[in-house]
Amino acid sequence: MEITYNNSILNDNQRKEWVDYINSQIAEYDEGLNLIFQAHKENIHLKDTNPVLYSWINKLYSALKYVTIIYGDILVMHKYYLSTSNNYEKRLFRGKTHILLNEGFKKLYGFPGDKNKNKKQNTIWQDIEKILQQISPSKIHDDYTSLTNELEKLSTSFDWWKNERNLEVHLDPDKLVESRMKELNESKYMMESYEFIKLLEKAEQILYDIHTIYYNQYTSKKIICNTKIISNNSF
Repeated sequence: MEITYNNSILNDNQRKEWVDYINSQIAEYDEGLNLIFQAHKENIHLKDTNPVLYSWINKLYSALKYVTIIYGDILVMHKYYLSTSNNYEKRLFRGKTHILLNEGFKKLYGFPGDKNKNKKQNTIWQDIEKILQQISPSKIHDDYTSLTNELEKLSTSFDWWKNERNLEVHLDPDKLVESRMKELNESKYMMESYEFIKLLEKAEQILYDIHTIYYNQYTSKKIICNTKIISNNSF
């Protein structure tokens, strides 16, 4: 995957606009996470009365929680990276963002090496596939297939900052400092997250479309999707 960026540096007004926008997005995702949490709790009774239905409903809400949390966490990293003028803090937020991107993609879809191991895989994408098996063929299936092809291509063509993730997690001091000392580039940092954010928002839309089917058939409470992709025009 090629990361495209324009090397721009935001002025004070642009920076404030971005931080304000990110704050509004974080607030929306916080509200959305609470709605998902409450809706999940309200359906816990199905565990005893309809365990088959509960199984895929549980997968649906767990997937929604995942997408919401990982997206929100990336937004928080962006907010503090853009807000600080301290280079040490910027390097820290960049490193932690690389952890989120690597672990986030791994949990969402996985990497080729992971799939070859002799152990049961547990990815969000496999759970969504199981949910779709309970739904009649529709546009959702086409959207899922299209995004699956995109995820597969990205999983084999890019490692999603695996080395940076390992350095940040395992804390090898020499290698970590060497990694942290790489040139800071605000534009590159923001755009590194952009591809994954686009994937999350496509996955989120599929999940909310599935939830709409569930809402129409089984429940009286609908969760509204507030997907808003971050524009890359600034970076």
